Amino acid sequence: MNLHNFKYQSPMGKAILILTYPIIFPHHVGEWMRARKLKRIIRKGLPEACKNPQGVTAEIVDEASWELRSIYGK
Repeated sequence: MNLHNFKYQSPMGKAILILTYPIIFPHHVGEWMRARKLKRIIRKGLPEACKNPQGVTAEIVDEASWELRSIYGK
């Protein structure tokens, strides 16, 4: 939650943010963990994928890279 934006909300807006934050928080944590896992797969598999571009590791890295780019825009 960005405190700068929270500071300028109306009282009703603040109440809505406070009440919905616990509902939305686990979703953001799950997305963050998925993106972190994909980045780890890419980082660990990239050297092997460069050595053998036709191998299984290269395919795994390619799929993880595609998912990270398309879904998370990173």
